[in-house]
Amino acid sequence: MSIAATNWANQQNLGVTAKAVLKALAEFANTENKCWPSIQTIGDISGASRSSVKRCIKILKELDLIDYFWRKCKNGKENTSNIYVLKIDQSSPEKTEPTPVQSEPTPVHSDPQ
Repeated sequence: MSIAATNWANQQNLGVTAKAVLKALAEFANTENKCWPSIQTIGDISGASRSSVKRCIKILKELDLIDYFWRKCKNGKENTSNIYVLKIDQSSPEKTEPTPVQSEPTPVHSDPQ
């Protein structure tokens, strides 16, 4: 699980179902923001039906929040779970450098001069 991915998913302004699907994907994301849960697993976690999960995945792709790639089983005939890539913005708070701490406090004057 990626805490950064989960935090990023929580910050997105989406409808309830689309956000639940994005959060479900984020729960499985690795350090490269990739995951491969099945539609059924995403639905189980998000509480959405299979058709709603598929619809939300298309919406998330259109909004440029995720990318996905179809995979085939080794026999080449049957499909297996997709690979999803969360497109976490490089300027998100998790990716930026921390603000330096001042070495000495700045004095505050309470009386006007």
